[in-house]
Amino acid sequence: RLQLVGITALLVASKYQEIYPPELDDFVQICDDAYSHEEILRMEELMLNTLSFNVTAPSSLGFAQRWLKVVGQSHLLESKCIIEFLLESSLSDFHMIQYL
Repeated sequence: RLQLVGITALLVASKYQEIYPPELDDFVQICDDAYSHEEILRMEELMLNTLSFNVTAPSSLGFAQRWLKVVGQSHLLESKCIIEFLLESSLSDFHMIQYL
């Protein structure tokens, strides 16, 4: 059952992170047909319900990326670099937080 939990966690993570996640058939093949489509989907349902669908915490980087997209600056590398620098600096130096 540990393999089922692991393959299901990979499925959930790939659905969340990837633009084109692998298909369910790929995950069945990875575990050498030890589990069926239905078993993986039931475990996915159980896993997400257990987590109350809280698969991530909001972060300042995610907010900054969304904000850049809204204001139309997401294509400018300069804007991205400055924001990422300020965010990373605030992690290591508490005094930098005043610039956020």
